[in-house]
Amino acid sequence: MEDIEYKLRFLLNSMTLTVDKVQPVDTTQMNHLQFLKKYKNQKIIHAFINQTPSDTPISTPLFGIPINTDNTSHKLLYCKIAVGTSLFTSSEYAMNCKTPNGYDSFIISNNHEVIESVINTYKKSNSLSYTYIIPDISRVLIIAEVEFTYDKKLEHKSKNNDYCEYCNNKPAISFCIAERAAFCNDCDKYFHGNTFTQRHSVYYFKQVGNKRFLHCKYHTTVVIDYYCMECNVPLCVQCMISNTLHNNHRMVSYIEACDDLKSKVFECKDMDMVIKRAESSIIQIENEISGFESEINSIKDKLQYEYDTSMSMLNDLVKRRYQMINAKYFECKYLMEMADRAVKYPQEVDPSVLVEKWQCIQDMNRSISEITLGDIGKYSKIIVKGGLSVEMVNSCDVSPCNVSTVNEDDLIRKRTEMLLRVSQFKTNE
Repeated sequence: MEDIEYKLRFLLNSMTLTVDKVQPVDTTQMNHLQFLKKYKNQKIIHAFINQTPSDTPISTPLFGIPINTDNTSHKLLYCKIAVGTSLFTSSEYAMNCKTPNGYDSFIISNNHEVIESVINTYKKSNSLSYTYIIPDISRVLIIAEVEFTYDKKLEHKSKNNDYCEYCNNKPAISFCIAERAAFCNDCDKYFHGNTFTQRHSVYYFKQVGNKRFLHCKYHTTVVIDYYCMECNVPLCVQCMISNTLHNNHRMVSYIEACDDLKSKVFECKDMDMVIKRAESSIIQIENEISGFESEINSIKDKLQYEYDTSMSMLNDLVKRRYQMINAKYFECKYLMEMADRAVKYPQEVDPSVLVEKWQCIQDMNRSISEITLGDIGKYSKIIVKGGLSVEMVNSCDVSPCNVSTVNEDDLIRKRTEMLLRVSQFKTNE
């Protein structure tokens, strides 16, 4: 079994974490080999996951482990995951849809943010709060169930020179699990000076994570005395006597091995090369982002120009039509007012006026009756001619918007995308 405790400590950057129990899962060697053979050309990671229902996508942090740090006792599954090629998307999409053709897993953000600003948001926070989502559970090979103890407060106290939580005057040198408090040397002696409180589990910061003596994992009552430099394994005296595998190998004492390996850690340049390789890839990605954003801005300008031009033409057509419509409308209103006045006005005047002006009244009514209105006619229909489209040329990239999947997944995909559009619309409002 692999050294799971070191992996857990490494991922949590912990010096105090301890593994309480490792229960290997009943996975045959054949299953393991079949898994490695099936995904040999894909990216495989070692990860820790929570126990989930079989119909739920598997999730694991991009960096770290999925635990609640408010607790001190934890249980996780240690596994290998064939993440393959990942696609960044929203959590709603990842949890409800299958991976598009050409992709094997999703990466999602633990925060709600616009996809275009994800990298800039990370640069501001420098926190890898992102998660792998693996919809296909066959890509997960569970190796063991692990129970371990990780106390966030103890970890913090052991790494920071905090002051005693009782006197608040002197630096703390220990942490009492029962009291959940850090004490200086004097207060530690005061609190743990009787037989009752001496039963408390107390961690001394200078000793936390530093075992002065290492016991053999095969002969648990015997301490390690030697280290085989060729096999890179610690050995006790009984191992030396009972095992001839290390005969003629270069052996050093335990103390020498501690000093030698510590020096090697500082001298090793392997990770420097990895960091440079990653930095080089990041520079390429950032250059791609810069070029891509310039291209997008150029396309937006072109689209805006076409839109503005089309809107200008539409506005001109609208003005022309309303020039005709308005003129005809008010000509009709004029005729209505004239006819209405021709009826009402003679009714209100003195009869003597009628006698005097009757011929004039008849002439006016006749002239009003002879007023003609132009034919309203049918106006030409305004249509959108042609259409704008944007596409990526000379690319085999596949996006969730243009892949074909099975019918049931299409239904889920469309429903999810519709909900996302609605939520984005509400957010913009």
